[in-house]
Amino acid sequence: MAYLLSKRGNAKIEDGLVVKLSPDEAKNVDRLSKREIALRSRGLAISNPQGVLVERVNKTFAQHYYPLSITDYAEAAYKNEKSNQQFPILSIDAHDVIGCDFKCQDCLSHGGLNVQSLGIHNFDLPIELYTHILSEISNFSSKRGFSGVKFEQSGEGNPDIFPKRAELIRLSKQRFGMNPVYVTTGSKADEDLLESLAENASFVRFSFPGLDQRSYNMYSGQSHYLFNDAIEKIKKVIKKRGTYKRERDLLIGIRAPLRPEHEYLYSDFAKKIKDLGADAVQFVKILIPEDTGLAEHLLSEKAREDIIKAKSLSGNDFSVALPHELDYIYYGRAIKDKESFPDVCYSSYIHPVLTGRDLFVCTMNEKIYSLNYSFGRFTGRKGEIEDFLSKDNLARMSKDIPKSCNACCSLFDNLLINKVKQITRKKINEELKFYEVIE
Repeated sequence: MAYLLSKRGNAKIEDGLVVKLSPDEAKNVDRLSKREIALRSRGLAISNPQGVLVERVNKTFAQHYYPLSITDYAEAAYKNEKSNQQFPILSIDAHDVIGCDFKCQDCLSHGGLNVQSLGIHNFDLPIELYTHILSEISNFSSKRGFSGVKFEQSGEGNPDIFPKRAELIRLSKQRFGMNPVYVTTGSKADEDLLESLAENASFVRFSFPGLDQRSYNMYSGQSHYLFNDAIEKIKKVIKKRGTYKRERDLLIGIRAPLRPEHEYLYSDFAKKIKDLGADAVQFVKILIPEDTGLAEHLLSEKAREDIIKAKSLSGNDFSVALPHELDYIYYGRAIKDKESFPDVCYSSYIHPVLTGRDLFVCTMNEKIYSLNYSFGRFTGRKGEIEDFLSKDNLARMSKDIPKSCNACCSLFDNLLINKVKQITRKKINEELKFYEVIE
């Protein structure tokens, strides 16, 4: 049974039509926690006023949008196309610290060394200035009808190193109503940070460079923080989640790469994570670092079988997400069909990147490290983000993108928003409804 969830009322699909839930079905859906909904999410459904399905989008991951929904993105695109309403910022990706205790072989930021071209002073972020930045972002979106901006903190180096990270997470949630998402290995996460995450974060995602002790050490390039240390750190967060009674809304997930050394490890690793009480594992292809020329590496048949075995562990309370195609270990971000790619970089509007004090269009190396692609630099002036994201500045910044882009870090989001806008144009006189599909 596919249920359809919407802020304007839940429904289900029967014979290609959107119909009301029975009273018992409605009670069952209402009992689902936010975390359970994310784990059971299967994409987006769009219907017309007569309840006829207009479109289904099935490509989605439990960990991609959370704690937001795919419908937040679709409705922002719909309002922009139908009413010319400016996009709010739905998500901000903060790269706010350089330097890392790991030396991962395929690190895209090279431990934060890439961004030093912006100037070390640009990463001097006193808590007062950072508070101002969060205020600017949340106010900008609130004025455009959206609250609860996803505040993703992934460092550029190790985010645990930021001196007031625990305080920053508390402020973002408690003062500005944002949804903190934290991406970490956990190697430098102290008790205060773990407490702040358990109390305030919406999603904590642990990055694993390897799936056992040998591969973890090999690919992390260090030996002070071991595979078992990372497992123990996950246990701590799970325990603290229970202490704060946040089992219904705090998602705890793990992201790990496909590697030649992992051929027989995927299913055992996923089972270990499930047994710990975590919520999700995402196995991903390794993004080819843009300056390495790393060759493609075929996924072996044995590895493919073990990955599919890992996927079988998925259920209503645990998700194992896989790449859409189990063919290669490595992949690139190349735009394969530029003719069908949108001529506007929508992702730069809805989830720009905060690198130090600058707001950038995306995380691609040639963009994030060049001030030519900065919307502006925060200085503490009230309302400055309105200048950064004014229509004139957006037009200036997006003039050469994505036409000049050979690769994209937000392929799916750009294609999704473009599709919703195209459907809206075709049905401009109809009131469309957007649903998150769960099974």
